[in-house]
Amino acid sequence: MIEYTQVKDEQKARIGLLLLLPPVCLVLGCTYLVNDEKVSAIGRYVSAELAPRLAAVTPRVRESADARGRLRRAFAEPFHAFGSTPAGPAAVPTSSAG
Repeated sequence: MIEYTQVKDEQKARIGLLLLLPPVCLVLGCTYLVNDEKVSAIGRYVSAELAPRLAAVTPRVRESADARGRLRRAFAEPFHAFGSTPAGPAAVPTSSAG
């Protein structure tokens, strides 16, 4: 009888862990998407606001698109079902100044 109660207690502990896993994953996923949105907003600000100002001060500014950022946002697309709205791919103009 003691062995039976030990096995049942172990099963309860495992079930508790399994029930805790989905909410933890959801919170971590939403946190990742919000962070990605903020980083994308910073990138858009840098490319839209700061790059033109810097170009006016310096003779040469070279901008490039972030391929990893686009891939990361493409990976996050399925998570839209959870109500999150990550920023879309930032439009980064390329200039061939110089």
